[in-house]
Amino acid sequence: MKRFIVVLLALACLCGIFLVSCDDEDGIPDGMKYANDKSKVGYSLFVPDAWVIDTATDRVTLAHASSSDPTSVNVQRLSYTSLDKWWADTKSSLERSFTLKSADGKVIRAVEYEVVGQDAVVGGQNAKKYVATGVWGENGYYTFDIYGVLKGDSVYSIVFAFPCTKRDGTSYTKDYHAEAVKAIIDEFKFEDGELSPITEPSYEVDGTPEGMKCASNPEILDYALFVPSEFTVENTLSGTDTVSNVASAYLYSGPKSINVNVMQWNWSEASYEEWQAEFSNQVLNSFVSSDIENSALQNLKIDDLDAVRLDFTASLDSGSFNYQTYAVFARGSVHVITFTIRGSDSYENYQADIDKIIGSFKFI
Repeated sequence: MKRFIVVLLALACLCGIFLVSCDDEDGIPDGMKYANDKSKVGYSLFVPDAWVIDTATDRVTLAHASSSDPTSVNVQRLSYTSLDKWWADTKSSLERSFTLKSADGKVIRAVEYEVVGQDAVVGGQNAKKYVATGVWGENGYYTFDIYGVLKGDSVYSIVFAFPCTKRDGTSYTKDYHAEAVKAIIDEFKFEDGELSPITEPSYEVDGTPEGMKCASNPEILDYALFVPSEFTVENTLSGTDTVSNVASAYLYSGPKSINVNVMQWNWSEASYEEWQAEFSNQVLNSFVSSDIENSALQNLKIDDLDAVRLDFTASLDSGSFNYQTYAVFARGSVHVITFTIRGSDSYENYQADIDKIIGSFKFI
């Protein structure tokens, strides 16, 4: 892990910073730094000085250990009033990661999957801690330490992700980061004062269609994602060398429940024709778990560029999800636009909105 482990151990020996807090006069634990703006999110998250801060908004804070070690911590403020409901949705997300299958039912990831839960206290609030471990085919184990902290009308999700193989093939476990993780949890605290509501970002792009708004940050993205005005736009997440930028929006109103996100997949060495031939497998590898039904592939144009659309349904323990996924190859990347419809809704209830979003999508 390059110098990080050496520095970590040296600091631990000299000051015990990962065992006992030794705050400086500004309230920042020695050897750590702020990872977020506490005035916006109502909590203070401290990470070791050596860690890299990726994203810090009023919705999410993301940091990772180093450029060679993608071990990370992700904190989100979510609109849940129950830890049980939060965990049910989180577990469904894990199922999609650990139990992927191909269209013919063959398991392509996850030979085993285990979740262990226990009570915890974080920031002086009641919490639940879960440890999830799964095997991803030949890639070995991937482990998550997941905390859910209930405060007021929100659940704060704190997720530590530990890949079990470094990029150079060297094996390691989350034990290397045990003291750092303990310090991050021990020093996590909620701030006094009334927390402002989560604000919706406002992105301005020329040529926004009437009745729609931009859901992508033009300062960091090379495309414009427009959604109907009744959708809620989420902050665009800034990518790292391992994670794509993500633009997203959703509509949860009455019986309607749909969300859309756009990710960039780097395929600069492959032609569109080469990638297109594997598109179905790529999507199933990345998005789908369990039984897959109604899979259909078709060609179309997006912003006058060749594109592919794949429709399918995935059945999870928590219910059925309908997906409509588009891919367009541009500027050395495959831009993947995914619509997720929850429950038993059919595409017909949302197709007009989907068509507007795809028809207005453009590169800038």
